[in-house]
Amino acid sequence: MKKNFVGSLVLSFLLLFAFSCNKEAEVASGCRLTSYDYYDGIGDFHSIDYYTYKNGVVDNVLASYGLRFNLEYDAGNKLIGSRVYDGETLLYIINFVYEKKKVVEEIWRDATTQEIFDHVFLTYDKKGNLIRNESFIFDQYTIYTYTSNQSLESWQVFVGGLPVAKAEYTYDDNYKNPFTSISGIEYGFWYANEAFGFGTGKKWYSSEKVTLYDENGSPFIYYELDPAKTVWQVGQQHYPLQATYFDKSTQAQIITTFKYENCNGDELSKDDYSKQKMAEKNNNHAKGMKPYFKLPHRGAIEKLRKLK
Repeated sequence: MKKNFVGSLVLSFLLLFAFSCNKEAEVASGCRLTSYDYYDGIGDFHSIDYYTYKNGVVDNVLASYGLRFNLEYDAGNKLIGSRVYDGETLLYIINFVYEKKKVVEEIWRDATTQEIFDHVFLTYDKKGNLIRNESFIFDQYTIYTYTSNQSLESWQVFVGGLPVAKAEYTYDDNYKNPFTSISGIEYGFWYANEAFGFGTGKKWYSSEKVTLYDENGSPFIYYELDPAKTVWQVGQQHYPLQATYFDKSTQAQIITTFKYENCNGDELSKDDYSKQKMAEKNNNHAKGMKPYFKLPHRGAIEKLRKLK
């Protein structure tokens, strides 16, 4: 497996998204995240996730690979299901199974045949942190570790028992996690590394180290960001509008950009806005592609070569 192939594959995992115990206070502040743009300066591509809201909670998520997740809630705004669309075509119906107020199972059914397409099991520690999600159907699982203050320290994805990718984080700066402004969902079930963002804690990360593995499980560092060089653009409510990171080895930039609604008019400069529009154009090229761990066969991984 070539490095550039694995790099494109793992970066399809990265994305996006966070939840903390003071989420209600964050939502009350008015800011609501509407898009998360990840730019990889090494591979030179963008991927963007979009969020829309209804009745105070997220009602649609458009993932960077093009599928739209229409979320369904009960009368108490508890997430109970999702319908997954490729354009106007309904592909999957997801049902969530709860235990002690936490989702412990995702059951994905083919919308046409009603057969189970995937069945994901989630495990938590005593503090309520997601520590493992696993699909036996696709022989894939992800494990998570956390810092003492409940911020995501690392995640690692395994396929067929072999490691595929790992990411590690530091939190040296004090800027709000944009995903604390999202209401209605507690984790990013549309990606393999589901706890990323939603389990990242109250702060957005200052650095990230991504390690990839070849077909024999041998590691190599894809990038390691230098926290001392991170550049922040921050909005009025201390949510980041953009965080620009630099790889220690190549000095290539990794950029995360956020847009909000109800956030006192916070916005990037005209130059940054132009970059965002180009990212949106690039995102359209990814439509119709599916996330890695939901693919029916390994050959379809080739479709993810240009996705983060």
